[in-house]
Amino acid sequence: PPTVTTPEPEEPAQSAAAPTEAPTTQEPTPPEETEPTGTPETPAASEEPPEEVDPIEQAKQDIEEATRDLFAEWYKNTTVDSVTVNEHLGTEKEGDFVLLVYATWDVKNSVKMTNKVLAMYSEDFAARVGQDLENVQELSVFWTVPYYSEDDTSVKYSYERAGAGMYETGHMILVE
Repeated sequence: PPTVTTPEPEEPAQSAAAPTEAPTTQEPTPPEETEPTGTPETPAASEEPPEEVDPIEQAKQDIEEATRDLFAEWYKNTTVDSVTVNEHLGTEKEGDFVLLVYATWDVKNSVKMTNKVLAMYSEDFAARVGQDLENVQELSVFWTVPYYSEDDTSVKYSYERAGAGMYETGHMILVE
């Protein structure tokens, strides 16, 4: 039979297609195990149960936040210095609280006008707490008026819950 000769293949022109290579039968090697460095990986959310939140502590935080929001929205020229939320041990129901608000009113007015404004602010705040924060059973607002005393409480108003609202149980006016 006649011999057939095939010409040597020419170098193919460079193209976008990659040259075909024969498949390899070699198994891929697994990555080496190394000791972790840096920060550990965070497990997926479904792997770890959410952190338990103490309902009493959450309620206290909610009351404090609502108190600060009310003052910021409704009471001009005031600053909330601190908010204390205590469990109310005088009621049978768990989740009842006593709210103590320490605020500053920084306006230079007569004693009479200062007392009127702080009485109005305190009464309005107690009404809002009565409507919005049903788990607050008692409330006291301590006012500092730097115009009269830099550090001492000038006025204090106290309230207790009565149904869906709060009523005044006492007040002390130390600046007259």
